Amino acid sequence: MTIAELRAQRERLIRQAGECVGPNSTFATPEKRVEFDRLMGEIDALLVKIEDTERTDQLDAAQRTVLPESQRPAEDPPSERETPERAAQARQYRTAMLSYCRDGLNGMTQELRQALQRGFRTFDSVEQRVMSAIGGAAGGFTVMPDMRFAALILTAEKFFGGIEAAGADEITTDTGADLPFPTVDDTSNTGSIIAESGSHATGTDVTFGLKILKTYLYSTKIVLVPWQLLQDTAIDIEQYLATLFGMRLGRIKNTHYTTGTGVSQPQGLMTAITVGRQAAVGNSTSWPFDDVYRTIHSIDPAYRQPGRCRWMMHDNTILQLRLAKD
Repeated sequence: MTIAELRAQRERLIRQAGECVGPNSTFATPEKRVEFDRLMGEIDALLVKIEDTERTDQLDAAQRTVLPESQRPAEDPPSERETPERAAQARQYRTAMLSYCRDGLNGMTQELRQALQRGFRTFDSVEQRVMSAIGGAAGGFTVMPDMRFAALILTAEKFFGGIEAAGADEITTDTGADLPFPTVDDTSNTGSIIAESGSHATGTDVTFGLKILKTYLYSTKIVLVPWQLLQDTAIDIEQYLATLFGMRLGRIKNTHYTTGTGVSQPQGLMTAITVGRQAAVGNSTSWPFDDVYRTIHSIDPAYRQPGRCRWMMHDNTILQLRLAKD
């Protein structure tokens, strides 16, 4: 008999053995159990016969590669080397083997157990090569990563706040056009005493000025996100990128709002302010504690009202203040 015929006969016996088994892998009667054992013995015997035939065919194939072409026996037709039944059995065995490796015998169905038993072969070769789940080329590339922490991202952080934390207001306009602000500085003018019949013909007018707040278009810079990543990622990539974009804008805004030149960028606080209290020469890296009070009182009391005047300084400056001794 050919290998195809042997496999077909074995498949018939497997179906008959499956009919003997009831729900939950039980047998309705003792006779069914005896019949099942008899069929399984014949199935195993056919498997041995099939393997022997395959080994013989392999030996013949090896000999054909050594002998001259004129002395090589005719090859078997393709139908005997590979049949649909044989291909289906190979696929079923691969499925059973994967189920066994992942879930063990207890996690396998009866059908998969039978398929695994049908395809079992004793490895009796002298040479044994070991594959690895660690080395990539040895098989590690096929191992799925541990996904328990896939939704967590270790994100580097760097502080960028300051100007807004100190109370700066951000004004949003409807059109994005420049925003004009009328200004008045009448602090040098005072009232006066006049006679009861004195003239009010002369006086001092209020002088208005205009401060224009320029508008600028800021960008987070384009980040290309493929559809495949949006579909397959384990995290909410859209929300995560939105958070990073907010940080990008926060960094550039804090820099410009603090040290912006006012030319093609906002005028920063340090650029706009006038020189107030300055530490003495030699205190470029330190700050005498008395200068803290001198700085406070260098601000007009009108601006020192609660909520109107705040400190803004580098973290290194804060350190120097904390290290100051009484």
